[in-house]
Amino acid sequence: MMIPLRNMCREHRELLLSGVMGVLLALFLMSPQLIQLLPSQQVKVYAFSSQFDGQPVEVGDQPRICEAITDGSRLVIRVNGRLNELRNYQNLFQTADQNSGIRIEIDESGASAVLIADRSELTFLAVPATGAVTPGRFQILIQIVDGRHVTFRLGNSVATGSSESLQPLCSQVIVGHGFDSSRISSGRFRVDFSAFREQRRFVSPAMERAVANDFVRSVALGVMVFCLILVALNITDPAARRPDTDELPDNEENSGESNRSPSTRE
Repeated sequence: MMIPLRNMCREHRELLLSGVMGVLLALFLMSPQLIQLLPSQQVKVYAFSSQFDGQPVEVGDQPRICEAITDGSRLVIRVNGRLNELRNYQNLFQTADQNSGIRIEIDESGASAVLIADRSELTFLAVPATGAVTPGRFQILIQIVDGRHVTFRLGNSVATGSSESLQPLCSQVIVGHGFDSSRISSGRFRVDFSAFREQRRFVSPAMERAVANDFVRSVALGVMVFCLILVALNITDPAARRPDTDELPDNEENSGESNRSPSTRE
């Protein structure tokens, strides 16, 4: 049973090889879709926090905050603490001066908003909260997903906004005031920045980036197609599959002489 199967594989090895190459090619072309079917998990890639106790805290340059927006990660900003009073345009924090970064602003009526620089308009995206801030304890949660979707949660109220070209700067992070030095906050609170990236399980980030890279996929596709062409040419080449007819009569003659009896030879 094994010997005929082995002989069959030898006789049709070009067809088997082309079939295997075809299956590998199909799997390769579908690899981005196959990777997307794998389960994923949120991995924290950056975390930073600072405490405001009445005096602004100058942190300085924190580029990884803004990189979480430009590379499509999920940026989470939490502000928890107590506000002493409401006054005109106090800012809880900024990532850059004036309107070039991210900041949260509260006016004298308790209306608040998150403002994020938007380079397409050379201005900013403002997402106002649906509720109002009052003196006392407060909680704010901001999420920026895929670099364009913004969620502003104040207590139990939720507001959303979006822009396709959010490009804030994070060159001058200050906790306790924003826009300029005149808009100082009152009270005590803590600001936490966290960045999360979706990572597929069972696949390393380097492998996922390599599969998504069009140049790498194009080169590998070209190599596989070239191999398939070589296999196809080998199959259709009549010289490669035609038996050696010149040696066949000699082999038959030799086999016939060897089968003659001694009496016949004499």
